[in-house]
Amino acid sequence: MNATTNFTPYELMFAQTGRPVCDVSTPDRSNESVQSKRAKASARIKKASERMKRNYDKRRKNSTVYRKGDIVLWKQAPTSSAGKVNTKLDDLYSGPYIVSKVIGNDRYRIRSIKGMRGYKSFTALVASDSLRPYRSIAPMSDSASSTDEQLETEDLIDLLES
Repeated sequence: MNATTNFTPYELMFAQTGRPVCDVSTPDRSNESVQSKRAKASARIKKASERMKRNYDKRRKNSTVYRKGDIVLWKQAPTSSAGKVNTKLDDLYSGPYIVSKVIGNDRYRIRSIKGMRGYKSFTALVASDSLRPYRSIAPMSDSASSTDEQLETEDLIDLLES
């Protein structure tokens, strides 16, 4: 018996309960039609899916929205351990990368920044949940406004790519 539908697949297919082979001569006394069983099962499936969505949405956080030109770090999927190299102490995020295009649906095209250490020309299409904003380690003065920070970031990118 299925926990969601409260019917066995056999009941939904043939409108009768399955019987052992030795009981073939005894007719099934089920009065319910296959259409009514399927309608009940469909309603129960819809109710269960709504409950699962509600539970999922309780724990889901909103994704971060990035714009073209934002500098981000990327959490890559683990690679296979064919070489038996322990990567436990490796950095979790790599980068920095620049968002080159906003695809939509929480997807972004990122590319490597020319002039950065270990530069290789690279682009990837990634989901928002595998990115995080890049924050420079260099200390910023308290008097700098957000527009000054934006200009400094753009100047840094222009300098590295020229």
